[in-house]
Amino acid sequence: MSNLLKNLLIALGLAILLFGGYMLFFRGDESLTTINDAGTFSQDAELKTQQLLATLNELKSFNVEGRIFSDPIFASFRDFRIDLGTEPSGRPNPFTPIQ
Repeated sequence: MSNLLKNLLIALGLAILLFGGYMLFFRGDESLTTINDAGTFSQDAELKTQQLLATLNELKSFNVEGRIFSDPIFASFRDFRIDLGTEPSGRPNPFTPIQ
């Protein structure tokens, strides 16, 4: 294959990649638009907002009580932590030159 043909194929492939990147990142998705041309919210955005508010209301009604800590099952849990001890800290200023 000649150098000219290779260069043209490389340029064509690069152009296709650039066009695909532009379409993917800069063009945007119309379904993500929450406000239409009239300045009102779209029905999809309103539905998603209602679902979010319902989830937030469910989380707001969630109550954590301290009774779980006095439960015998919770008290039977074992602590598997391992004390690693202290490690040397290194130089006070790591950016100073070593002498």
